Amino acid sequence: MAYSTNLIFYLIIILITLMIVAYIYYKYYYVSKSSDYITIIENPTQFKGDYESNINLNEIITDRTTLIKDGNGYGITILLDMYISNNSSNLNWGRSFSTMKPILNLNDNIMLMYHPSKGNLYLIIKFINALGEVIMTEINLGIVPLQKWSKHSIVINENRIMYVRDSKLIKSKTINYIPIIKGMNLKIGSKNNNFFGKVKSLQLVPRPLNLSEL
Repeated sequence: MAYSTNLIFYLIIILITLMIVAYIYYKYYYVSKSSDYITIIENPTQFKGDYESNINLNEIITDRTTLIKDGNGYGITILLDMYISNNSSNLNWGRSFSTMKPILNLNDNIMLMYHPSKGNLYLIIKFINALGEVIMTEINLGIVPLQKWSKHSIVINENRIMYVRDSKLIKSKTINYIPIIKGMNLKIGSKNNNFFGKVKSLQLVPRPLNLSEL
């Protein structure tokens, strides 16, 4: 009887300890990490015609003067839910069908773009080479599914680029340079040069997320 009572007592102690640990993790790790997320678009937004939004991130981020948060690694994460119409049947494209469509532009250093005729998503990044020259390069992230909502996660972690779509790793690429990530001017869309589709959620995270967080 005494053995059974002691066992119940120890089980209660273990359960209480686990609850305390879970609470500490949630309050001081999970909540603090999730608060880093910067919501740019929250409701379904049509990207077409003259849509364009220019955002000064200094008005959102008030505790520092840089986008990247110290002590969390050099990089950022772009998260968005996107729907793109059927390209081939959309006559409104006209000549613009063969030009890149800006989705996001961070100070002309980091750009996320869509190419309708190819159906591909591109990450265009700026870096400085060994000679001190400023260079732009584009990384093809792959074909975007049409006529369906899909979740896209683009992670820049120093010189590693990772692209996850609908919780599946699509591309992981290590490049030979470190992208420039600075500036607080963010442009969403581009007047008279948008893709035909919608974004219902767009967030920036001032640190590189890992796969378990995507």
